[in-house]
Amino acid sequence: MDKVSDIPHQNRLSRRFVLAVTTQCTSSVPAEPEVVIEGPDTQQPLPSSEASRSLVEQVWTEEFRKDVWTKKHLHLTGSPDRFRDLVHYTDIEQILRLTSPASDRLQFALEGRYVDRGILCDCSPLDGGLRPANFNALKVEELLKSGATLIVNALDEIHEPAGTLANDLETLFGDRVQVNLYASWRDLPGFDVHWDEQEVFILQVKGSKEWRLYGRTCPHPLRSVNRNQTAPKVPLLRVVMREGDVLYLPRGEWHSVHPLGTPTIHLTFGVHTSCGVDLARWLADRLAQTEFGRSDIPVLHAPSSESEQYISEYRAAVGQLTRAGFLESFTRERRRLNKRRRHIQLKHVECGSDKDLEDSIRIRYLPDCSSRVNQDNAEYLIITDEGRRILCSRSGAPVLLALRAHRSCTFRDLLDMTEGSLSKDDVKKMVAELCDVGLVSLQASG
Repeated sequence: MDKVSDIPHQNRLSRRFVLAVTTQCTSSVPAEPEVVIEGPDTQQPLPSSEASRSLVEQVWTEEFRKDVWTKKHLHLTGSPDRFRDLVHYTDIEQILRLTSPASDRLQFALEGRYVDRGILCDCSPLDGGLRPANFNALKVEELLKSGATLIVNALDEIHEPAGTLANDLETLFGDRVQVNLYASWRDLPGFDVHWDEQEVFILQVKGSKEWRLYGRTCPHPLRSVNRNQTAPKVPLLRVVMREGDVLYLPRGEWHSVHPLGTPTIHLTFGVHTSCGVDLARWLADRLAQTEFGRSDIPVLHAPSSESEQYISEYRAAVGQLTRAGFLESFTRERRRLNKRRRHIQLKHVECGSDKDLEDSIRIRYLPDCSSRVNQDNAEYLIITDEGRRILCSRSGAPVLLALRAHRSCTFRDLLDMTEGSLSKDDVKKMVAELCDVGLVSLQASG
C-alpha cells in the first residue's frame, strides 16, 4: 500500500507528522523491504554515553575484529574516570535494599562457594510459616568484611547506565549481552579457577584487582558438553586491572580474580555469541514448518529404496533452507530478538506537546542502530522499532534523520541542523509527536 488512507483507521493518529503506529504483524501496513535507505550504517555503532564511546573506539577496530575477537585476551588501559559513573556504591546499596533475598539477582561468593542467602535474612511470618523478608544489614556487612564478593546478576536490567552500554554492545556485536557486577572489600577471591561460556569484556570501575590467566584447554567450549575439563594449575599471565582498564577474555579462557585488599568494583559484559548449534536449532525450527520436516522417518525395516528416497528428499529440504542468504536471515532474526532495555520513566507519560522546548533542552533519539528507517515511499517514512512500525510524514524527515544521525542534541542544535526545512514551531511539534510515541526523550539542561 502506498497511501496513508490505505492504513486501517484504528492505526492512524490525528497528528501532522507522526501518522500511524502499528505492530509489524499488521498485514495492512506496507511490508518492510529487505533493502532500505537508512541514516547511519547499522554496522557503525552510535555510542549513547561517554563510557560507551570510549570503549567502542578501542574495540571496534579492524585489528580487534580480525586478530583478537574470539581468539585471544586483550588488556586495554584508559582514563581512570571513564567508567566511574556506570555504577556507584549508593546504587549498590539501593539494590540491596530493594531486592528480595528470594531472587537470584543478588549472590555472595567466598573462596569458591556461594553463600546461602537464607542466613543473611530477617524473616517474617506467612500463613504459619516463615519467609525471607529482606537482608539483615549487619549480617551482610559482616559477611562482606570477612572477604565475600557481592554479585549483582543482570545489572543491565535494573540499572540504566549499565543497560545503555549493553544496548550499544548488542548493536555492535549482534548478540545478547548481560552485565554482572562484582564488588569486594578484602583480598579473598570469590571463585576458583574457571572459564565462562561467553565472550567477556571486564570493565574496572573502582579500585584494582589481579586477574590470573591460564589459557584455554578446549577451543569454543560449551558448558553442556565441556563442563568436566581439568583446570590448569599455573597461570600464564597476571594482569593488574586498574580503574578505567578493560580486559577482554574469549570464551573458554581459564582465569581467577584476586582482590588486592581495597574496595573494588568491576563489571562483566558477557556477549552470548551464536554458534553452529544455534544455527542448527534455527534451521530445525524452519524445517518443522514444512510438511516434509514433520513427516516420519522410514522405519528401520523399510526397503532401502524408500530410505534412499527419504535421504535424498531430506538433503533437498535442508538445501532449500540453506540457500543463499540464509545466514543473513538468521543474523537479522537474532538481532530482532535482542530487545533493547528501556527503563520506565514516568516523565515520558506526560504529553510531549505539554513540554516547553527551550533551546537548551536535550533531545535523545531512543531506538538503537538495529532499528530501520525506510525512505522508499514518497508519502511517508517507516521506522521499525521494538516490533512497531511508525509512519512519519515526509515533511518531518529532516528532523527525524537529524536526530537519528546525532542520537542526542539540544533543541537549538536541532533547529540549526534543520534550518530552511521547517519552521521553529513545526520542529517543536515534530519533536513533541516523536516524544509521544516513544521515539525520543527530553531532558532539561543541567
